[in-house]
Amino acid sequence: MAKSDIKKKSVEKVKKTEEATKNTEKENVKAPEQEKNAAGPIIPKSKKTKTRTGQTRFLGKNNAERKEKTAAVEPAPEIKTKKINAAATALLKFVNKNTEESNPLFGGNNETVSLQYSLIEMPRNFTKTKFMNAKMVRLPHPMFGPKTEKTSCLIVRDPHPKNPEFWKTFLEKQTIPGLKKIMPVKKLKGKYHGFEEKRNLAQRFDLFLVDQKIAALMPNVMGSSFFRKTRKVPYVVDLKQPHKNKEPMLRNIERIMESTQIRLPSSASGSVKVGRCDMTAEQLTENITTVYKELWNHFNGRFGIQTLTLNASGESANGCPGLQLWELGSDKIHTLPSLHRAQAEEESENEEEDEESESEEKEQPKKKSKKA
Repeated sequence: MAKSDIKKKSVEKVKKTEEATKNTEKENVKAPEQEKNAAGPIIPKSKKTKTRTGQTRFLGKNNAERKEKTAAVEPAPEIKTKKINAAATALLKFVNKNTEESNPLFGGNNETVSLQYSLIEMPRNFTKTKFMNAKMVRLPHPMFGPKTEKTSCLIVRDPHPKNPEFWKTFLEKQTIPGLKKIMPVKKLKGKYHGFEEKRNLAQRFDLFLVDQKIAALMPNVMGSSFFRKTRKVPYVVDLKQPHKNKEPMLRNIERIMESTQIRLPSSASGSVKVGRCDMTAEQLTENITTVYKELWNHFNGRFGIQTLTLNASGESANGCPGLQLWELGSDKIHTLPSLHRAQAEEESENEEEDEESESEEKEQPKKKSKKA
């Protein structure tokens, strides 16, 4: 055979193989299109992974849908100002009457007014450092700060060894009204180590602030005398870089002192400090309206708020009844938390079915090998 004939045959073989591959590709493309037309759009299955704590985390389309639903939070209910004002005036009358009977020489009182809430679903957050992620809401009529006579203490990081008296000179030069003491962590650990010393320190000041960089140490350093008995949980402040620029630090301190803290509760109920009984009813109503809207946006999308109640705590507020401001109807307790629970149950059932099918597929080749 001539060389030209051999070349022609080889070229023909190459053309045939190329045509065969093109035909197979076309068939593979048509197959999923037919499946889509027959059974509708293909939905990707959600993958399941485990975090370090052992909790299951769902990934995929279902997780994206859940994020969209949580993002679309319902607007806060409109509670009439007349209703809030009437509840505040009734609460102040009750507390003032008790103070006159118990302490007739003192007209003023410092009982704390708080907004209590109950959730549909329990957060189950038992971490000690949850106060670090608390939402701070600035009050129109603050409970602490330069506009009040309350005292506060700031706990900061240890100064640099080259400048050990930095915080002393800082407090002398930069006077912040209401801030009476700046205490480094080293002094707090050494001087206030015992239980009695911590209790006396908690009674000396009305508010405690803590540097953001050392806030994780506070539950062990301060102990139960601050976090449980006196309920003086410190407010976290971002001090930026006080050695270089002091103005942002001063602004953050004043802003946090004039704010209130919304912490994630460990149970299905919690409370937020709204004001004091030495305020007027109009001031309390303004504070309550600002707080309950922020509270709704912060919790309702994840856990669902069921009730909002106004209450007071203190010596003169013993026996004070809770005045209900708002309650969710029994026919509407199907909000996002129940939807999340139903989605999680459906996903777990689908994953169990997938795992069973995979285990059956693995067992079939083993049986065939044994028969062979």
